[in-house]
Amino acid sequence: MQKKQSKIMKRKTRQGKALEKRAARSLMDVLQEANLESVPPHVPTYSRAAVGPPSTSSRRHYCSVCGSSATYTCVRCGTRFCSCRCQVIHNDTRCLKFVA
Repeated sequence: MQKKQSKIMKRKTRQGKALEKRAARSLMDVLQEANLESVPPHVPTYSRAAVGPPSTSSRRHYCSVCGSSATYTCVRCGTRFCSCRCQVIHNDTRCLKFVA
């Protein structure tokens, strides 16, 4: 039993020492160490990544009650909801078409 315990203790101390040796580094330190300036210009890197213009054809619509993807629209006010349950909640509490 003592041999098993000593092996476990050695493992723990080795892991602990390995974790102590590693210091926390910032993102800028990691990027500088990667030497991204030497990479050819046609290869995308973290600093060269670009995002295209937002798409106008496929907008996402979210449920006004729960935040899920919405497929239905309120006939009165145009607010979107995802299910019959959310429609009932919307009609009871959130449909403000005729309140004002």
